[in-house]
Amino acid sequence: MKKSISILIILVLLFDPLKLKAAEWNNVISTEQNDENVVFSRDAAREVPHYDISKIGGTWDGTYYYLPDGELATECFFCDGTYTYYLQNDGTPMKNRLTYHPDGEHVIYFDEEGHEAFDSMEHIEVSISGEAVDDYCYFGTYGYMYVDEFAFTGHMPRYFNAYGVLEDNGWFMSGDGNYGYATENGYLIKEQFGYNPYGQIVFYHWNGMVAKGIIEDDNFYYYMNEIDGHLEGIQKKVNASQDAISLTTPAYIPADAYDMCVLGDNFMTQGVKDNNFINYMEEKYSPLEDWSLWIYPDSQGKIINSENYQEELFITNRGIMVGSTKEDVHNAYVKDDNNISEYTIIDGELTSGYVSSQYENIENSQPGVANVLKNVVSYEEIGCDMTMADRYPPAPLHLYDIDGIRFFYDSNDKVIMIEYFRYAMGNHYIWP
Repeated sequence: MKKSISILIILVLLFDPLKLKAAEWNNVISTEQNDENVVFSRDAAREVPHYDISKIGGTWDGTYYYLPDGELATECFFCDGTYTYYLQNDGTPMKNRLTYHPDGEHVIYFDEEGHEAFDSMEHIEVSISGEAVDDYCYFGTYGYMYVDEFAFTGHMPRYFNAYGVLEDNGWFMSGDGNYGYATENGYLIKEQFGYNPYGQIVFYHWNGMVAKGIIEDDNFYYYMNEIDGHLEGIQKKVNASQDAISLTTPAYIPADAYDMCVLGDNFMTQGVKDNNFINYMEEKYSPLEDWSLWIYPDSQGKIINSENYQEELFITNRGIMVGSTKEDVHNAYVKDDNNISEYTIIDGELTSGYVSSQYENIENSQPGVANVLKNVVSYEEIGCDMTMADRYPPAPLHLYDIDGIRFFYDSNDKVIMIEYFRYAMGNHYIWP
């Protein structure tokens, strides 16, 4: 089943409020290149004429419409018998423009030919405030943009969010607080079980929204959490088929693996079970190797990762990212009694007991990381997992693979780098 790498519970809190979407819900007045042609503003309702050439006559040359008495039609809707236009106050059709309807409430759209959009999804390249965007929006029977609404293509649902923009990239939360998963083409997963970003089992309704409460099939009752819809339990029906088999592993991923998941739109966990980045790293590295993933700003301030050095969104499973504060980290982790320890940097070296071999010669292997370390004042480790390892030679003591997260702080206690790491203790034990 397809699984996501981002969840909107967290993204809503961290969403960049400066990003302009297709329809910004503010009182907007903007103009086209011809300053006489003013786009309608929100909450400024006004009456405008509607003309239909098939009913009242007149002449239409494809650019201007003249009423039967020869008057040039301006500031009006006009239908040529097939398409509807809005003729501006110079008489020309409004084109390639989102605008508020004259009712001051709804958003409508005219394409590059000046045709008003009805019952169609349109590619929007300019926002209602005039900024460049790359969005898909749907306009219904009356031409009004779908906002926090579903549209169906055949039997497949799509969701248009509070900005009127098609959701097409993983997990999202609808306006009523429900969750769904949108594929890259904007279709919602529906009528099947799947996983949320925490590796928990959920069920998607016919409209793509995650089920909550009790659902059932012919053989079982499924108890889905009332808040986020994850599966909490299964009960077999009295009259269930004797050979009925329920879901194989209901409930949760292990608690310690929870913190080693990486949320955000990153390439690593897109195809990995439970979005757990440990699985990705174990596929890449030998079981006997230490490994590290660093998330840090490059020389231009873009947040990149040490796997492919590309700019992507990285958020820990408890909502921490580069730019968070030490207080944010403590609020997210300490309250759950995690093993958190603080250390300092001495002569540019980490001072904790579990420093992986990746730090050896780091100036050459990871110069970007080494550069960030110059500005680190202190760091904290979150102990996520200690797994007893049976792959090392026999020894008179137990050896563990230790997984954890490091948060690196500057002098203002801001997180300037995050590291996920595995310290394979067998690599560091001096064998007799």
